[in-house]
Amino acid sequence: MNISNQIIASLDEFVQTIGDSQFVPQQKFLFEMIYGMIASGSVVMADIGRHLEQGTELIHIADQITRDTTISVDIGDIRKDYASKMENLCEVWDGSRREKATGYWLLQIEAHHNDGRRTGIYTDAWSQEAEDFASRNRIVLEAIGRVAEAFGGKGVYIEDRGGDGQEIILGLDELGVCYIVCQRGDRHVRMIGTSHDKSVRAVAQEVKLKGSIDVWHRHRDGRWELKHLRYGWCGV
Repeated sequence: MNISNQIIASLDEFVQTIGDSQFVPQQKFLFEMIYGMIASGSVVMADIGRHLEQGTELIHIADQITRDTTISVDIGDIRKDYASKMENLCEVWDGSRREKATGYWLLQIEAHHNDGRRTGIYTDAWSQEAEDFASRNRIVLEAIGRVAEAFGGKGVYIEDRGGDGQEIILGLDELGVCYIVCQRGDRHVRMIGTSHDKSVRAVAQEVKLKGSIDVWHRHRDGRWELKHLRYGWCGV
């Protein structure tokens, strides 16, 4: 069954409403389960799974990716409180509960389409306790490299502050992908045409604001607030 883009967008809004008090992983689970039931017309897990795109080969997803498709790169965790005998368990940071926990790190890469659809394209779990573990940055860059190769360099890769280190940014430059990384204010950059470094915070304060946009912001307590944002840019 083909689901129209309007239904998918409405489903996304519905999940945000009924899952308002839930953390993001639970909201993703709700979306995928309801989507799978609608698409398959069944409540059988095997039928639902066949209609989700998570297992689709990258080459089959490539024709859905455009130059402007948002591709989110997210570092999360799998919490395993009662699995003391599982191999290579490690200490992770549970972002939902904002505390340390035992489990595995989880890398998820997901495409966000203009019509509201979300396509999971890459998932990998790892532990820093594993013998073959090299570094978190290498895992992230190798994953982005595989995805970028399959998509012919299309898409805009988005990372939170966890990806604002020099190794990640230089690695993204080497891969030749378009990316946006949220940076901490105390990071330093060198503005084009100058010979000295400045903090990102100082650069942001000097940049001329050339545009504006209204966005809905969701607070941790579930409240939504419409924010008017102004933005600018410069070369560094």
